[in-house]
Amino acid sequence: MISWNPPRGTVVVLAPHPDDETIGCGGVLRLHARRGDRVVVAFATDGERGAPPGGPSGGRLAAIRRLEARRACAVLGARALEFWGCPDARLASARGLALRVRELLARERPAVVYAPAADDPHADHRALARAVPAAARAWRYEIGSLPRPDAVADVSAAFEDKLRALREYRSQLRVADYAALVRRAGLCRSLWLDGCAAGEAFRLGSFGQPKQGSSTRGRSPVRK
Repeated sequence: MISWNPPRGTVVVLAPHPDDETIGCGGVLRLHARRGDRVVVAFATDGERGAPPGGPSGGRLAAIRRLEARRACAVLGARALEFWGCPDARLASARGLALRVRELLARERPAVVYAPAADDPHADHRALARAVPAAARAWRYEIGSLPRPDAVADVSAAFEDKLRALREYRSQLRVADYAALVRRAGLCRSLWLDGCAAGEAFRLGSFGQPKQGSSTRGRSPVRK
């Protein structure tokens, strides 16, 4: 098990929908920002299909979710945002998605890339994961499942900021209790590390290997 300290330098986050960046790796992003790293977040869709009960939908919801994303990312310290406007719930059919990912990575030349897991239950998450070039140093963050991780980062010092950022997604907190999900996941992943109150876990797959700041001070979890 790897206790992981994220590398220094420019960070690129690939988020299928506004809120995925916060749920999946918001704590790590806050730690990057505190160190002065440039954090770039690209939102593939505007999440216009994620309508809360009795709430706005379509273009109106897309505008709301963009505003929520800007506010959440300001809390995390991520100020370079891109909104690609691909079709929500149909990201696999988006033309040129892989090209946009490659162009972003070529332009930013990031030290680290955060992307969804290729086996995530949500089809949009899987589609964006497949768009990441195999050669990219991408770390797959968790949203819909908690399999055995390859690396766990201690985000205890940034966890309250992660929850603050999540609260900016008011439209989505009317859809589901994502705050409870984030708290449970943070506690679950903390069990991999000694003295950790909240963790964020990542998998590497074929996207890269742990580099800077890696160590092996972790222990087996109490629960699996």
